[in-house]
Amino acid sequence: MNSVLRDRVIPALRERGFRGSMPHFRCVVGDTLRLLTFQFRSSGGSFVVELGRCPAGDFATSYGAVVPQSKMNVTYLSPRSRFRLGAPDLLDDYWFDFGGRDDGCELSATELLAFLDSDGDRLWNA
Repeated sequence: MNSVLRDRVIPALRERGFRGSMPHFRCVVGDTLRLLTFQFRSSGGSFVVELGRCPAGDFATSYGAVVPQSKMNVTYLSPRSRFRLGAPDLLDDYWFDFGGRDDGCELSATELLAFLDSDGDRLWNA
């Protein structure tokens, strides 16, 4: 799955202005920092894509640490400020399942890119 993400998804993120490296990416849009993080299930076969946003610039966490914009990622946000790409509702969960299918990695990448096109802006602006 990593090679498919590297070959298909990361170039699409770069085209959209995202910087960073696996698993954390960020993009400044106006005065907002858009965040995207991949998280793989520890048992394998699936992953989630979490989206979040915060003001551009350095980020002050709830526990007082300051995270530079260049190091900011979704995990520093509160759970209520994170959204799962592909979930039917802002509070729902969604996992991209690539295990157990011959073409599972390619299908998951295609599905991820379609959700990014259809739901990305809506979730980042929620």
